Amino acid sequence: DDETFRRFCDDFEKGIKSFPTFDWKNIDKLSEKSDKFIHRFIHHRARSDYSCSDFAIASDWAAKEIVVQSYNERFGAIMEFLRCKLSDLAGIRGAVFEKFAHLMLSCGGRAFTMKRLDADGDVSEEWPKREITEFRNFRDVRITDQQGYYAPTISNLESVDAVALGPSGGMLQMTVSQKHPVKVKGLLDAKRAFGKVSMRLIFVVPSDVFDEFGAQNYED
Repeated sequence: DDETFRRFCDDFEKGIKSFPTFDWKNIDKLSEKSDKFIHRFIHHRARSDYSCSDFAIASDWAAKEIVVQSYNERFGAIMEFLRCKLSDLAGIRGAVFEKFAHLMLSCGGRAFTMKRLDADGDVSEEWPKREITEFRNFRDVRITDQQGYYAPTISNLESVDAVALGPSGGMLQMTVSQKHPVKVKGLLDAKRAFGKVSMRLIFVVPSDVFDEFGAQNYED
């Protein structure tokens, strides 16, 4: 009923607000009894023998809301979480980092450190502010929109997590891992949609991954 739904939404919102200050080192003790709110959007993923494998976030929407609220109110806390390397949290860290990267890159107004993956040396590149537009497939991207930042509404778009247009932009792939093979099909789909427009593929990674991140393999 409406009252039950309202209580659920209230609990969900409280869980999102408590996310940055949660004791992630004790994630294995997470339960409805130990934490009334956060368990609503952090889920156990079980192995076939029903033992806990790792943890996942409930949805892309939940990850986005966590980032938006933490960015405005608890920036330091969300940065601390993104530095957390517990293997059980890899899936959550990746989901939250992707939404965090969308926000940081679209806000622009600052320089980001970049490098070629087949050469030595870092460069600093200024990114302008871009408006975020959601898209379902590559044909929705207005390639002439030089200030556009396009983020997909689906989480499994192969090889591309966003498209930033303009001279400093490209197809963006977010990851928190050192190894992240490139799906050829996703690049071919983008090439067909974008026609003759040349666009670079940019991996967006956390600072603790950047130095050792190297050239990636292609796979079907």
